[in-house]
Amino acid sequence: MVRRKGGYHAVFENVAMSEDFHICYCFPRGNDHLQYAFRFLNSYLTFPPQVEHTLVLLTDFGNEPEALELFATVPNVRAVGTPDYAKDLSRYEAYSKQCGASCMMMLGGSSYCHRPGWGLRALTAFQKLGSSAILGTCGHTGAPGVHKHLRSTGWWTSPDLLRKYPYWPKDHAGRYGAEHGSLCFSAWAQQIGFPIWVVSFAGEYPLERSQDDPNGYARGNQTNVLIGDRLSGPGAPRYGLPWQT
Repeated sequence: MVRRKGGYHAVFENVAMSEDFHICYCFPRGNDHLQYAFRFLNSYLTFPPQVEHTLVLLTDFGNEPEALELFATVPNVRAVGTPDYAKDLSRYEAYSKQCGASCMMMLGGSSYCHRPGWGLRALTAFQKLGSSAILGTCGHTGAPGVHKHLRSTGWWTSPDLLRKYPYWPKDHAGRYGAEHGSLCFSAWAQQIGFPIWVVSFAGEYPLERSQDDPNGYARGNQTNVLIGDRLSGPGAPRYGLPWQT
């Protein structure tokens, strides 16, 4: 591997990295996240995104070589050290400032793939709905104390739009307000006229209609969700769906 501006890169012969679509996966240090990373890697290889892209591992400073060693079977990969003072959100903010891609997809540590073509579906929807759109795999239509929002474990948009958001959290305590509070990214975007969409394998839905997919997030068997995570896969504690074990 070599160290270049923007992160560590694995070196492969005759493999082109896509600088137009970056899929960013959060990979902090620690045994729990190592197990998550093994699951993500295995599912990524089993159910590939089927679109040209660069996989970016957002990891701790100094952990870049170890992250790349685990993902050595992935040709189009780089690892970038990012701060974790607000967990995944501070990593997304930091990387957006150096991302030169047109579209930046952000996946939390517990994310995993369960159907092929999820990356192609995500990028196709982005190109269809426009670079000012904010898209996600799971939406929440709101509850007392919780503003309607896209969950931060699987979402994508233009990094330029991410750089414009003025309320990025400064610590762990602030991250929940930035995800689903009154000044969350989804609320800010809608206030200034940017559309929010939930994208599944079945279709695209405005945030307010994110429950329309009968097998979307927290609906049916959830098989249309593009990317699974700890709250949408088998054994997820929140919903107790009959198929979950």
